[in-house]
Amino acid sequence: MDGSPVKAEESADHRKSGYKSWKKKYRKMRIVFDQKMQEGEDLHKQEDKASATVKRLAVENDRLLDLLLDVNNSPQIPLDKRIDVSLKPSPGAKIVLPIDSKHAPQKELSIKRLQ
Repeated sequence: MDGSPVKAEESADHRKSGYKSWKKKYRKMRIVFDQKMQEGEDLHKQEDKASATVKRLAVENDRLLDLLLDVNNSPQIPLDKRIDVSLKPSPGAKIVLPIDSKHAPQKELSIKRLQ
């Protein structure tokens, strides 16, 4: 019977140390998890910011192209300085842009060709 109380104390110590290591392990796992979650949130924020930037740049690019087209087609620009940006309409095309429908008549004009 002398060995029984000692054995009980050892098992109690073993449980305490096991619990502490589990607690420590859980704390480490929680820290790693929180770091990974923070990284994921940061990446999500960066992705949203990049998406907004892409949309903003697309709108700005469209505006600039429209402005350049208006400047190119303005009467203040001499014909020899203008650039022909029209495309030949394809034979099967059902929809033709107005600038492309004027492709053939502008050939006679002294407009630089876009190559």
